[in-house]
Amino acid sequence: MNGLGQALATEHSASEQAHKELYTSIQGWLCRRGGVYGEGEDALGAITQSGERDYLRAQFEALAWLEWHKRACRAIFPGDEEADE
Repeated sequence: MNGLGQALATEHSASEQAHKELYTSIQGWLCRRGGVYGEGEDALGAITQSGERDYLRAQFEALAWLEWHKRACRAIFPGDEEADE
């Protein structure tokens, strides 16, 4: 329902360390060498300063990264997958 910028802002501002780590990981992916945004950029700042094309690419990249992250977590921390859905 919310866009990438709103979702990242929520994760970044959360008090729980897990949310901050998730934000840092996604930012690292989007703002790496060869990523959507320049290396070392702040993801939220880059989102607000870039155009729609970069935003849509960043959203696609973030969703793909999150899918990989979910699979990795399930492999590392197996449990009741039905409860996770």
